[in-house]
Amino acid sequence: MPHTRKWFRKEQSLTPAVIDRPSFEGWEIRIEKMTLERAQNEVEKLITTYQLNKISEEQRQELRAVAFRAAKKFEMDSLSPLPQGE
Repeated sequence: MPHTRKWFRKEQSLTPAVIDRPSFEGWEIRIEKMTLERAQNEVEKLITTYQLNKISEEQRQELRAVAFRAAKKFEMDSLSPLPQGE
């Protein structure tokens, strides 16, 4: 147990902007945003700063084929359509 306590916080790879780690009492005192609100803010930030990577149509189709093969393993017969021009 001491080993777990020592390394737990250092080994976690959770998004700090979304996950809050104080005690419940600390959270109550500070009256922080709820996790959902922080997550929504983080999503909005990621969406507004996203930059599309340019790939060829051939690369795009190969990635689609890889995704479809993976989906078939979970008995999915189709994927959502891709947005045009992206």
